[in-house]
Amino acid sequence: MTLVPALAAASVRPDVALVTIHPEDVPYRPVHAATPPVPTVAATAFLAVLRETAQELTDPTPY
Repeated sequence: MTLVPALAAASVRPDVALVTIHPEDVPYRPVHAATPPVPTVAATAFLAVLRETAQELTDPTPY
């Protein structure tokens, strides 16, 4: 089995079948963000969005 990122799925050859896996089977990876010693306004805003999105993705959802 090979996992294909969503952004790459559009470029897969037509003779290759992509199937969706169950969300509980998706491997999670840590995400790290590097910022300057004194984060900029943009970096601070980005980190807030990153944390919010990570929380949304890790919250259990009913099926």
